[in-house]
Amino acid sequence: MDKETEKSIIENSAADALLEVISHHTVCITSVRKDHQHGTGVAICVLGKYFIITAGHVIKNEDPTSLRFLGRSETPLVNVAKEEIGDTIEKCKFPTHPVALPIARHFISDSGADIGILEIDPNVPTEKTFQFHKIKDINQKVPKEGAVVLFGFPGELAQWVKHRETGKVGNLVVPWAEFTQISKPSNNISSSFDERIHFLLDYPVSTGEFGVNPHGMSGGGVWSYKKIGKSGEIWAPSISLIGIEHTWDKLRKLLKATRIEWILEMITAKMV
Repeated sequence: MDKETEKSIIENSAADALLEVISHHTVCITSVRKDHQHGTGVAICVLGKYFIITAGHVIKNEDPTSLRFLGRSETPLVNVAKEEIGDTIEKCKFPTHPVALPIARHFISDSGADIGILEIDPNVPTEKTFQFHKIKDINQKVPKEGAVVLFGFPGELAQWVKHRETGKVGNLVVPWAEFTQISKPSNNISSSFDERIHFLLDYPVSTGEFGVNPHGMSGGGVWSYKKIGKSGEIWAPSISLIGIEHTWDKLRKLLKATRIEWILEMITAKMV
């Protein structure tokens, strides 16, 4: 095996492991209302309290008691092309069903930050479907540059399926991961962008064979990871949640996210 092939195998294995970890902290958010469009959320633990954070517009018009949360199934993630999703679903176990969670308090920011926070009862057993990502440093900030990964549930990939055992037909959501970079703001950026609150991510794809429309991924986490070594050939095992994605600028090929430091300030001021 030549060095390039070996390096590619290591890179792919590291990426798969990274996504396995992130997927356990990510939930799909839906509602008992039929006209509700699903979104994505991230389960976090801050200062001993448990939250699901998402984009504000995902839960803005919802009674918290109507929300339902879907974690990942016990089936390992499978990396497949978009056109192979239908066939792959047929071979996999069905994921868990959406469940209600007791929400102690909730808060939605103004439309500019577009963040929604749900405080979850810590006694609810969720470890089988999702795990709370512990944020130890409440002063952490978004790096100025670097590689990141997005993870969420785009509506484009959702499939109408019939359950093998119950025969019920329902909408099955499929996760999508996108490796990208933090982008520097340009002079022609939207006037709604506030660098104190937001940061930008390259999102050069829209739809087609190699990309998806990100609608449905709103509320998904933006995760940074590190490579170490002289040429960055070794992946460090730690990940950091640096923001929540919520707005797609299709024309400029960018995604807008709210900074983790702003979110943590909101949590400590409003929720803790």
